[in-house]
Amino acid sequence: YGGHIIGIPRDNLPILAKQDGSGPLGEAADEWEAVTAYREYPKAKKAILALGAPAFLAGEAADKLGNVDVHIINGLPVAAGALEKLVRRYPKGIITIEDGFIGTAETGVRGFASLVAGVATDAGIKVAHLGITDPRTAPADGHMETWAHFGMTRSALLQAVKSL
Repeated sequence: YGGHIIGIPRDNLPILAKQDGSGPLGEAADEWEAVTAYREYPKAKKAILALGAPAFLAGEAADKLGNVDVHIINGLPVAAGALEKLVRRYPKGIITIEDGFIGTAETGVRGFASLVAGVATDAGIKVAHLGITDPRTAPADGHMETWAHFGMTRSALLQAVKSL
């Protein structure tokens, strides 16, 4: 049936900061939300949807480009119609990034990536995905090495956004 465990401590990940740098993106007392806007730029026509720890990479890519929004998906399922509404805001394309298994070329896309792919395809919007595609063997020295092994880097995100 499949499954994966990535045994890397998460205490060494960057703290997500508000776009204006005024503090952390979330505080312990904040009310939970299914989707958090992390980076928003006027007239953005493309977006990165991040699920899990690689969200900060999406923020770095968006900050470099200056015209791509980033939304963090904090949990599934999102409310009925919410994903469709979010995806339709970005007619030039959507990139997903997650540190979970997203499938292979042979088996197709699965998980969060597949949810977004279905919605985007129905809306005629291009989509690309970054995530774990073969969890059998990967370096486990840290997040960056593991993610780079699977092509989940800021430069890969930049390239994916530009390719849409």
